[in-house]
Amino acid sequence: MGADLMRRREDWLPRLAVVLERAAAKPFVWGSHDCWTFAADCIEAVTGERPAPAWLGRYTSHAGALRHVRKAGFADMAAAFDATIGPRGPIGLAARGDIVLVAIDGAEGFGVVDTSGEAVFCVGLEGLVIRPLSDVVARWSIA
Repeated sequence: MGADLMRRREDWLPRLAVVLERAAAKPFVWGSHDCWTFAADCIEAVTGERPAPAWLGRYTSHAGALRHVRKAGFADMAAAFDATIGPRGPIGLAARGDIVLVAIDGAEGFGVVDTSGEAVFCVGLEGLVIRPLSDVVARWSIA
């Protein structure tokens, strides 16, 4: 699946709001509620399609996730994401419902531009955290 095949549903905004509400207090767990699975949940809410590599959820640690990414031939998670949903777009055009990669305390994680278009929601240890758009280092547009 590439970004050129993904189209926003007419009811994407309330569907995304439901995903964000459910994830608000859900703790981070590798393989079941991490930045990649959260991004897949958000994309499914927006498009009705769930882009996911076969190994998604088959890991219980960051090292385990990276092993799957590298075994699939990718240098990092962002490169695997490129192959899963399509190429990155200009950071400055990040809009509501777009998937982004943000810099978080020396690491990177996937998130979604919130329904206001003014911030990014990411999975934190105890639920969603809000990051400024200035933390975005990569963006994948959902048409």
